Amino acid sequence: MQDAGRVDSERAAGRVSPPRLRGPGARRRTCAWIGALVLASLALGGCASTPVGRADLLDFLADGGTARDDARMHLGIPAAEYEGGRILAYRLSKDKLGYVRVGPGNDWAGVQYSLILIFDGDGVLSRHALVTVRAP
Repeated sequence: MQDAGRVDSERAAGRVSPPRLRGPGARRRTCAWIGALVLASLALGGCASTPVGRADLLDFLADGGTARDDARMHLGIPAAEYEGGRILAYRLSKDKLGYVRVGPGNDWAGVQYSLILIFDGDGVLSRHALVTVRAP
């Protein structure tokens, strides 16, 4: 009984690991946690991958035919909106495969083009321009 009292006082002082970490299956639980951490880090690492260009990214644009909602669906959130959403601006770059959308924000690093979309009162694209911001 004296040993049990000593173990309890050492456990309270933080010198003895909790019993759930000892015994049969402890190594298996530790390996399972390590495996879960490795899988989680691999999954999160995939989120940081570099976007790949698409040659057809802007092919859907047609003056007089593309709706504002279609533009938002294809290109996502614009970097800027003007005149109550009548004018949308997107930041793009280009790699050897095609155009890549650069997310909105204050940072212009990597931006090579600004895509300007102007819609009429009915929300139909009246004209668009791809303006070079920085030479590729």
